[in-house]
Amino acid sequence: MTRALWVDASNGAAGDMLLAALLDAGASLDAVRSGLASLDLPISVDLSPVRRHGFRASHVRVDAADTDVHRGLSDVLAVLGPLPAPVLSFASAVFTRLAQAEARVHGSTVDDVHFHEVGALDAIADVAGCALALHDLRLLEGAVRVVSPVAVGSGTVRTAHGPLPVPAPAVAELLTAAGAPLAAHSATMELCTPTGAALLTTLATAWGPPPAMTPYAAGVGAGTADPPSHANVLRVLVGTATPTRAPSASAMVSASGPPAMPASVVWSSDASVASSPSHSAASAALPPAASSSAVSSSAASSSAASSSVVSSSASVAPAASDLDWRDTELLQVEATVDDLDPRIWPDLLEELRSIGAADAWCVPALMRKGRPGQVLTVLVDPARLDLTCRLVFTWTTTLGVRVHPVSRRALNRDTVTVLVAGSEVRVKRAFLGDDVVTAQPEYDDALAAARAAGIPVTDVLDAARAAASTPRTAGSAPTIPASAPHTPASAPQAAASAPQAAASAPHAGAAAPHGPASATRPHEGDPPAPEAGPRH
Repeated sequence: MTRALWVDASNGAAGDMLLAALLDAGASLDAVRSGLASLDLPISVDLSPVRRHGFRASHVRVDAADTDVHRGLSDVLAVLGPLPAPVLSFASAVFTRLAQAEARVHGSTVDDVHFHEVGALDAIADVAGCALALHDLRLLEGAVRVVSPVAVGSGTVRTAHGPLPVPAPAVAELLTAAGAPLAAHSATMELCTPTGAALLTTLATAWGPPPAMTPYAAGVGAGTADPPSHANVLRVLVGTATPTRAPSASAMVSASGPPAMPASVVWSSDASVASSPSHSAASAALPPAASSSAVSSSAASSSAASSSVVSSSASVAPAASDLDWRDTELLQVEATVDDLDPRIWPDLLEELRSIGAADAWCVPALMRKGRPGQVLTVLVDPARLDLTCRLVFTWTTTLGVRVHPVSRRALNRDTVTVLVAGSEVRVKRAFLGDDVVTAQPEYDDALAAARAAGIPVTDVLDAARAAASTPRTAGSAPTIPASAPHTPASAPQAAASAPQAAASAPHAGAAAPHGPASATRPHEGDPPAPEAGPRH
């Protein structure tokens, strides 16, 4: 089961705030203290309850000896050496990212960067403590970690370099390089520290609202300051990721296509429609007669073990008047690796897709001295380049990657759910105009349906593909028996596009061998929903 974390940084972020929030959400304080003790540094961590603007929160206090030592990156990484491998990897990535940002804003090299406050003992405690807390909550490896838009504040902040504008140059560099969205905030103070920015940009696998998840713990971490303007807190939600699949009744669906596309809608048996708030408003509903017919037909098909379209998940491909495809500018990231345990590749490819890669694959290659290798290729949006490179560098043994700009032309597509032998099967479809040119059922869904009905999985795949292959203007889908081997019916003739032509048009469900199908569709004339944009 995949763990999930959401970080609410709408009031800013600092290392101690994130550590306090993770401890408040259930991370073991003893585990954090034990891990920090292994560093053999004169630091201690205490957790205490506080109140911020009338609400309870937890506050971390780090006690560390005063020091004038200015540590470089190599010094900090050496200090972190005794930490467990996953913790060390994360903490090292945070400090490396921070050193790179400092080098860029100062126009120097990473080796020339000395951390000043950032390399002080309390910062090491914050970063290592957060890594230990994430590890204790099982949120470091294979977890979904989403961070909200980050509030940075305004005004000026006093640093070792003198007064600096907010956000501080290192904070601006870190958030910009990671493609992090910023949240507006009225506070005239520093809300996001360099350490906080480095932590957020390292842990984030995505940015935005809470992901699909079932939370089981919430944590609130308070900063030391208690300004009158707002509650100086950072919140986290910890839980398990919820698999996203098409519902068979009403649902809310967010469109993930380009902003120019219209709002997404859901086709469902109760005629409910939901639109995405992130796009222009549009709505569509089935007429009452179609809705009741769909419900009764769907109920009948459950007992008859028929195949029919239940709902369209995500969004529907655009009308034929729109372009038949989308052009997207992406980056192609490549690395050639010849000394990696082959069992790691499947998990790495899935991890790359989970952070938003459009696609990822490996191709065998023959290396020097006949060694077998793999050429890893990842297609990513430019905003996710740094995140992708960090994942490739931490998961593989490669010393470098090649990055090329590429243009991708992709068909409009959607995902629908069909009923086959009483079970739901998701089908991905691609359109050229109004015609379905590709329909691929989800194999795991088809296998589960086949086992439940006691029929070959090939029959379920064929039936699901046939049920989902009707043109967008069609109003029905074929029905098939649940008994063992059968030949699925072909797609029905499309319904007339205008009401006045309906009388002369062939009956849409006439080809179905077991009565009318329960396909549901938008009312003719209603606006279409955007394509969902699954991976190419």
